[in-house]
Order: sequence, then C-alpha cells, then structure tokens
Amino acid sequence: MSDSVAIILTTFNPDLAMLRDNISTYICQVGRVVVCDNSDDQDIALAIESFCHDRKKLIYLSMHGNKGIAYAQNRGVEYAISEGFKLFIEIDQDSSLPSGYVEKILSSYYLLINNNIAVGGLGPIAKSKLQNFIYHEHKSDSSVFFVDKTLSSGFLYNKSAYHLVGGKDESLFIDYVDWDWCWRANKLGLKVAIDNSIEIEHMLGDGHKKILGFNVGLPSPIRLYYQYRNSLYMMQKSYIPFGWKVKRVFIQALKVPFFIVFTDRKKERLKYIVQGVIGFFKKEKGKLGGKNT
Repeated sequence: MSDSVAIILTTFNPDLAMLRDNISTYICQVGRVVVCDNSDDQDIALAIESFCHDRKKLIYLSMHGNKGIAYAQNRGVEYAISEGFKLFIEIDQDSSLPSGYVEKILSSYYLLINNNIAVGGLGPIAKSKLQNFIYHEHKSDSSVFFVDKTLSSGFLYNKSAYHLVGGKDESLFIDYVDWDWCWRANKLGLKVAIDNSIEIEHMLGDGHKKILGFNVGLPSPIRLYYQYRNSLYMMQKSYIPFGWKVKRVFIQALKVPFFIVFTDRKKERLKYIVQGVIGFFKKEKGKLGGKNT
C-alpha cells in the first residue's frame, strides 16, 4: 500500500550528511521520493543530484535557484501525478520519519475515508529537534482529531484534494504556505486532521525561546520579512478565520519588542520586519528582491 505514496521533499542548501540520513529513514517506506531542489549553491545542488542519480527511487527536480517552498511542492506533486501517484507526503529537509510512519498514517487516513469523512489531509504531531516543544500541541481523547491548519512536514493528502483545493500559493514564497492551503481546504468542506499517535522530529527556524512562560518562535532574520508581509496578505483573505486574524495582529505587534529586547541580530531582525510591512504596501509577492515581486 505504501508503494502508492510519493514523498515530496523540498531542499534548500541542506547539510548533505543530514539530508542523506533523513532520506534513509523513509525511502524504503514509499514508492518514490521526489527531491524538489531550491538550492542556489551550485556545488550543493550538484551533490544532491549525484546522490539521487545513484538511487532508483529518488527523482531529482532542480528548481534552478530558490523559487520558494510553494513552487517546489507544486512541481513535485505535478511530477508525481504524471508518474501515476495519487497520494503524497510532504517533508522538509530537516525532518526524518520513524519506522512504519507511512503505513500508520495511511491506516488513519483510510479510516477517515471509510467513515465517509471528506479529508483534505492528515498530519502528525511535530516535535522540535532542539527543544522539548511540540508544534500545534492538542489535547484530545481521540487518536485522530480535526484542526483548521497544520505544518506541511509529514502531511499526507491525495490527488483529488490537490486538484480541488489547488496548488500551494506561490506568491507567498514560504511562510503561511501550508496554513493557507489548509484554510482553503476547510473552506471547501475538506477536513484537516492530526494523528496524535504519530510523531516526527521537525526543525522550525532557530527554535523557540521561553519568555515569561511563553514559547516564542525564533526564525532567522530574513524569515521575518515573509512572516510580516504574508501575515498582512492573510488579513485580506475571506477564507481565513477572523479569530486568527485578530490574534495575529496582537502577536506580530508584541513580537517586535521581543525581538529588540531578547534576541541577537536585533537591527537585522527589525530591518526585515520593516521591509516586510513596506513590501505588503508595495504589493511585493514571491521572493524578496526577486523578479516575481
């Protein structure tokens, strides 16, 4: 059953040893691993291509520079569809999968389908690699519970959902790409679920920092451009929950003094926050400074 699944792996200048180790945890669990490479370091790109060339299940797709996670995922899914695959699991370069992951998530997925639930996709619980922190932790008596959004790494969905919802929004480039797709799926009546019994390790930015009892995400400075720009675009979209919009306004505002007081590279972070806000008003899309802005 797992041979019918293709993993869509997105890479960007990865640590090659870690990438090889991560791929080894899931290449034997699926029919194909489609490597969608955004690397702009030519030596790294050539090394990834060479590694893929020597392994039958690995397919290398160059994005010819960093086109963003949305663009790469869309190209990967479209390639997998052209090869006859109907089920896809997205994964990041920093994530590995535990033994039996694919069989377990497929079992939970088909349980939902067999109960006549219109499923957009199903994801795992994601735990930080560096800290004892769980992303989108949810207390539930049930193994599988429904959410309005989740992370893309480890996320399973099918060809029908992809065609109905559409591809990832490439204008966002990176941040909120996965959440935006989930919200669009919800708007169309498709459920997004988490399997509480399945956990993967995942890396997000530079981890989290605990301040006054709260875990605050600590992204790389340039990611703040996309987070602030894209969050403002999210405010304009009718299918995004109003409660999330209100909460996000307060969070984004409170994070500014947090970054100034409690983090390193303060000036760099503040610069990208300002650029992100200005970028929204200038209607910039895609990559910062790219041709698609």
